[in-house]
Amino acid sequence: MGTPKQATDQRDDGGEPAALELQQRFSTPIFQHRATELRGSNAPLVQWILELAGRDPGVTVSNLGGWHSEGNIFTSGADPLQPLTRAIQRIGTQAFEALGVATAGSELRLRGWANVHRRGSFHRPHCHPDAVLSGVYYACVDPRLATSDDEGQLCFLDPRGPIDYWRGASTAPGLTPRVRVRPAESLMVLFPGWLQHYTTPHTIEVPRITVAFNLWLERAA
Repeated sequence: MGTPKQATDQRDDGGEPAALELQQRFSTPIFQHRATELRGSNAPLVQWILELAGRDPGVTVSNLGGWHSEGNIFTSGADPLQPLTRAIQRIGTQAFEALGVATAGSELRLRGWANVHRRGSFHRPHCHPDAVLSGVYYACVDPRLATSDDEGQLCFLDPRGPIDYWRGASTAPGLTPRVRVRPAESLMVLFPGWLQHYTTPHTIEVPRITVAFNLWLERAA
């Protein structure tokens, strides 16, 4: 019985080997933006959210513990929300265009809510079926979270089925079954509304305060 043929870097016809072509067919876009232009507006925004939480009992959706505002906070017209509103509209439009979605002749629609995460609270796995893009803005984050390996992280689950059981699953960026984002003040993250995500528990005494939002386009009248 002959021995297996050894692989070589030559083609059968003796010419140079063809280049290996990688095609990313089912990639999932996740955008991150360090909104340093909003640092000066975080304090009044946080104060407004905490005052709202003091008079609004909130709702339970995907959150276990903590506080989740009711309704669409962007219809309030509150002054502390205006810098963030403008930033989301600008970054959201850029994200749609980066995905090849034509924005000319359309209006960007925005719906959002505030979250106050206190000790022990977290979000269960969920998605946002009414959104094309969803996102979160971190208005108040304790600096200790920047070095934590698990505290209050935003976790995205691989949408390609039971990859946890796949033999090739690893920590390599293209093979991991989940992606984690460390929270940081003034960080904005955008992702497809269909992408399942959750947060790990918040365990420190300083609350983590965020504004989550949904984006979609409608034809201008």
